Amino acid sequence: MKKSTFVSRFSDRFYIVFRCCSWYIRDVQEDV
Repeated sequence: MKKSTFVSRFSDRFYIVFRCCSWYIRDVQEDV
């Protein structure tokens, strides 16, 4: 049970980071 919670939490964090990176890359490309 504890392990599944850790995995889900890690997945959420990874997803958030991925979205942030996507927005950042898109903004940089638009600037250029």
